[in-house]
Amino acid sequence: MHLQKAVKNGHTGALYVTCIVLLFSGDEELKQQGIKLLGNMKKTNGLKRRLRICRNNLNSILEMIWVKNPVLLEPPVCCTAQDPHHRKRRWSEVEEDVTCEACVADQEINLLSGRYNFD
Repeated sequence: MHLQKAVKNGHTGALYVTCIVLLFSGDEELKQQGIKLLGNMKKTNGLKRRLRICRNNLNSILEMIWVKNPVLLEPPVCCTAQDPHHRKRRWSEVEEDVTCEACVADQEINLLSGRYNFD
C-alpha cells in the first residue's frame, strides 16, 4: 500500500522496486506489467538516468539484509522470442539500448541478480 502510494506520488525508487517485484512475482500477468513499466522507465530519459541509481540502492539494501533466496537462484526469463533480435546468452554488466521490452527486463534482472554468487 505504501509502495503504491509512493509510485503515485512520483517516487522513482518505488517505481523501480515495483517493477522488480512484478517481474519476480511468478504470475505471468504481473510479470508482463513489470516488463511494460520497466520498458517505459527505460524510454523516458529522466527515469532512464535514475534507473542505475535505483538499482545500486536496491543492491546495497539487499547486500545488508541478504539471505540465500531461491528466487534469485533461478531468475525469471521475460523474453521468449525465438529470433535472436537482442537476446544474448548472458547479459554483460554494461547497460545496452535494447528495443524489446522483455529483453530490457531480462537485462535488468541479470544486472540485479547476477551480483549474488551462491557457490
